[in-house]
Amino acid sequence: MIEYLKNIIPRIKQYSKELDKSENFVGKNWVFIDEDQNRHEYIFLRDKRLIMTLNSTTKQGSWEFLPTGELLINRNTSEYIKLSNLFIQDALMVLKYSATNDTPFILINQNLIPDLNVVAYLEKYAQQKELSETPPQEQKFKILETGEIYGQEFYEGQFIKINNLILNGTYRAVSDESAYERYIVIHDNRISRVYFKINYSYNNIKFTIEQKDFSNPLVGDTILDGTSLRIPTNQIIKIKNNSYQVFSIRVDNSYKLTLALDSQMAFLLKLVIVIFILVIIFVLV
Repeated sequence: MIEYLKNIIPRIKQYSKELDKSENFVGKNWVFIDEDQNRHEYIFLRDKRLIMTLNSTTKQGSWEFLPTGELLINRNTSEYIKLSNLFIQDALMVLKYSATNDTPFILINQNLIPDLNVVAYLEKYAQQKELSETPPQEQKFKILETGEIYGQEFYEGQFIKINNLILNGTYRAVSDESAYERYIVIHDNRISRVYFKINYSYNNIKFTIEQKDFSNPLVGDTILDGTSLRIPTNQIIKIKNNSYQVFSIRVDNSYKLTLALDSQMAFLLKLVIVIFILVIIFVLV
C-alpha cells in the first residue's frame, strides 16, 4: 500500500483539495482501518469535537487546525496526532503523520467508497483524470479494471475504439460529468443504444426504471423486476425519484410505461380535462 501511494499520489496531487478547509471533511462519515484491520468510525463536528466509534463503543476527542496548516487530532489519549495533506477528495483523505514516512493516516468516506477499497478507487480516479485531459477531437476510451468503459461522451451510432479489441455487449459507461448510472449496448464496436438506470419509490417500495433519458421517465421505459414489486398496472400512480421530483406514470402488464408525466404536466392535463368538461356542460345547458 505504501509503495502504491508513493507512485500514484504524484499523478493526482494537483486535484487534491485543501486540508485547512473544514467543509472538506466536517460532518461526513469516515472510516479508519488500523494496523490490526479494526474499523474505526470518525465524525468531525463543526464545534471541533471528534466522535469516534469502535466495536459499538463511542468516545469523544477533538480536532483543530494549526498555524502551519496541519490538522491536530486528540483521540482522547495522552498522545496527539499531527497530520499534513497528501491527497484529499470527497471520497478519501490520505494524510501524512508529520515529520515521518510511516504508513499514511487514511480516512475513507464509506458513503462514496462502500467497499473501502482505496487502491481500486485511486486507480480509477487517476485513469479518469488522465483521460479527461485528452482533447475532444482526440477522445479516447478505456476499459477500467471494474469492466466499465470510461470516455468523455457516449451517444448512439458512436464508434468505440479501444486498442484492437472487438467489443460486443452491454457496458456501464462512466465519465467525469455524469453521476447517473448509464449503460451502453455495443455491437461490433458501435453503440446501438444508450440508457440509464434511475431509482424511484412508490408507497415506500423502491424500484428502478430503465429509461432513455436521465432526467425523467418516458413512455416506453421499463420498470426492472416489476413483477416482484407489487406495483399496480394499468392505473395512474405517483412516484418520486431521489431528488423528490414527483411523476405520474402508468404501466402495462409487462411494466412498460404507457404514460409518464411530471407533476407540472400532470396538473396541466387535469386542468385541461376540467375545462373541457365545463365547456361541455355549458354547451349542453
